[in-house]
Amino acid sequence: MFCAAFGCLLGDIWGGAISLSIAYNISVFRVLSHLNLELVRETLFTNWTFMDLIFYMIAMCFAYKLSVIDE
Repeated sequence: MFCAAFGCLLGDIWGGAISLSIAYNISVFRVLSHLNLELVRETLFTNWTFMDLIFYMIAMCFAYKLSVIDE
């Protein structure tokens, strides 16, 4: 379940890096190489919407549902 949330978080970071690379016309890998916690926090909170929360919840619910083993 936490892997689903972590995957969503990494997707948001990757999306923010792509947005920054397009805005400043530099390589995505250059943006990723200069990431620090402050930049990640600023990027995530700037781009955060209510739909992100819903998407995280759906991903965690499906991860929990698929991880339960029926005996």
